[in-house]
Amino acid sequence: MADEAEPEIRSPNQVEWVRRLSREHDNVKAAMAHLLAAAPGEGAAFVASVRSFWVAQSHSFSEQRAWYARALGAGALPPAVRARLLNGLCTCERKFGRLDAAAAFGREAVEAGRASGDRVVLDVALTGLAGALMDAGDLSAAREVLEEYTANAREIGDSHRLCIAFNGLGEVARRTGDFRAARAYYEQAIEAKGRHVHANVNGVTLANLGGVSLEEGEFATAAGYYRESLAMVAELGDHWLGAMALDGVAAVALEAGEAEKAALLAGAAEALCEAAGDPLESWEQSLRDRYVAKLRAALDAATLEREWARGRTLTLREAAAAALA
Repeated sequence: MADEAEPEIRSPNQVEWVRRLSREHDNVKAAMAHLLAAAPGEGAAFVASVRSFWVAQSHSFSEQRAWYARALGAGALPPAVRARLLNGLCTCERKFGRLDAAAAFGREAVEAGRASGDRVVLDVALTGLAGALMDAGDLSAAREVLEEYTANAREIGDSHRLCIAFNGLGEVARRTGDFRAARAYYEQAIEAKGRHVHANVNGVTLANLGGVSLEEGEFATAAGYYRESLAMVAELGDHWLGAMALDGVAAVALEAGEAEKAALLAGAAEALCEAAGDPLESWEQSLRDRYVAKLRAALDAATLEREWARGRTLTLREAAAAALA
């Protein structure tokens, strides 16, 4: 089932397959643990196959990291399996701010990906390395890696990978402060995947478009993008991306004079991020810090505390309903 799900999670059928694996997640983990003990090589391949599901749902990076490290300890592994596991570790180390380790794992993953001869495996490794390089501030190297990935995606004609490629190039542009170029790349990403397709990559891209619009003071446009992103990631049950989108809606609500609603959503976003067990990325954290500072100045302490506490009790679906009302 995990092998069958892996390509489907990158297809327009993502929601269906994420829900299916979510229902079986406890069984999947029990099976992985059993197989790693009984047949370590097969168990490692199993863990590598489950990675796409974990990425689609922003599953706990702490737990992911433990599984990848355990699987890599299974002995000599085929390059394709090794590349996927190393790429998983690269992503996890990025989330925890261990950037030297992330880049090292990313380079190892790319090396194993090239050795595998599998273009899909190599491309996944390239995106991981690009992200690590971006976080380390080496934007020119990140762009170079992403341009190789983009060329591969164009050659194959893979819409999912093109979406990721343009989103990555948008991130590079955004980090240089070129919001106009970033917006153009994000729009290409949405066009590549198809705006109607409900998938985590579209949820991320829509939130990024919301963030660029917010930075440029286009609050109504930002609201539209963030609301669309939130509806999509709530359907996937992605708490981490849900928190990011809720922060965006809260920031826009505050600009519109709806401070109490902003406080409610801020509390919900905080709790969901804690439940996911992972920190926000630096740009999203900066956005949160800025609007929360404004929120504290806009509301009296008692009202802020009451609405924030109420927001923390909401599920992702409840918070999304409140945000989209």
